[in-house]
Amino acid sequence: MTKNIIAAAALGMAALGLGSCGKNGGFETTKDGLQYKIIKGEGKDEKKAVKGDIVQAHIKVYLGDSLFFDSRNVKLPDGTVKAGDPIEIPVQELKYKFQPDAGFTMLRVGDSGVFRVPVDSFKRRGEKMPPWMKAKDNIEYRIKVLAIKTQEQVQQERMAKSTAQRTSDDSSLQDYFHKNNITPMKTANGVYYTIDAPGSGDNIKAGQEATVIYTGRLMNGTEFDSNDPKTHPDKKPFVLKVGQGMVIPGWDEGLQMFKKGSKGKLYIPSTLAYGPQGMASIPANANLIFDIEIKDVK
Repeated sequence: MTKNIIAAAALGMAALGLGSCGKNGGFETTKDGLQYKIIKGEGKDEKKAVKGDIVQAHIKVYLGDSLFFDSRNVKLPDGTVKAGDPIEIPVQELKYKFQPDAGFTMLRVGDSGVFRVPVDSFKRRGEKMPPWMKAKDNIEYRIKVLAIKTQEQVQQERMAKSTAQRTSDDSSLQDYFHKNNITPMKTANGVYYTIDAPGSGDNIKAGQEATVIYTGRLMNGTEFDSNDPKTHPDKKPFVLKVGQGMVIPGWDEGLQMFKKGSKGKLYIPSTLAYGPQGMASIPANANLIFDIEIKDVK
């Protein structure tokens, strides 16, 4: 299991229909000590994952009876819960005992598995665990495998989805411009922008430091972030090095259309913003609009 999943779950996987497994009932043990239980699905494909494959699965993680992570139900910052997408997990080389990745090599598409890993095994590898997790406890991963794919297959699918999303984003932005009588300019990679005050000097270049006042909104007008002192007097101007990956790609490219003193708007497609994962109060695949004022360039 990849380390980030363990951390995201409080170092804490679930097939639909899996019930309680009991203390040891029905579990087998690998030569490295990993306890496991396999529940065969109805899939006809006999392929099992090997090192380098990508497994798409739904996962729950438990410590005892306590649920720490459920990929089917994702809790948002506002406390609401949305249906989660399957997790893509690369099958890695087995480097230590009790490594949950071993479980993926036992499962076919449609199979479910339960795998127990002692908390003590993480501590022995030097990983920091919450103090309330006792060495004698087991972390239980429950998995439902939905697909097993090569890295090339996954990459091709991602590219196809990205292309489709770019087309959808652009169509949505064009509708917005038409309804609001806006005639924007467009960068090479698809960021739209308008300039209300031209500013002076040369356009901002990659590597230069820009001081920016901004307000970010969704296309329905909902504000999600701002440091405009007129409405947010407690906020300070945002200072960044442009083109260095400190911000979303749409900002890195769009700001280079502005000069010191420029004011205008950036219309950023989701593929150059926060994409399918979204961010805090920004929904998945959301196009974003930013009011921009460049206070200084160095």
